[in-house]
Amino acid sequence: MRGDLTLRFDGSFRGGAGGAGAVLYGGGEACWQAARFLSACPSSSHAEFDALCLGVEAAAQFSPSALAIEGDCRVVLSQAAGDAKARKLSKLNSRAAT
Repeated sequence: MRGDLTLRFDGSFRGGAGGAGAVLYGGGEACWQAARFLSACPSSSHAEFDALCLGVEAAAQFSPSALAIEGDCRVVLSQAAGDAKARKLSKLNSRAAT
């Protein structure tokens, strides 16, 4: 699929563990989805970034002409866009950017 894709991601965190999920949409329909359990998750932002990485890595397999990213974590979206500095999450931010 070489058209435009939209990535929607979300992460969850509770008591040291979490989850990461992402869905890719192309042409108005879901074309890929996945979720994973994070057994050692230090924060909610970490879970959100992990979800972003999950989706971005999958999107690369589709070679889209453009990728829109939607999520509910302002910290992660700001850091991924380069509008805020990624301090504690710099490794995950670099992974998402790559």
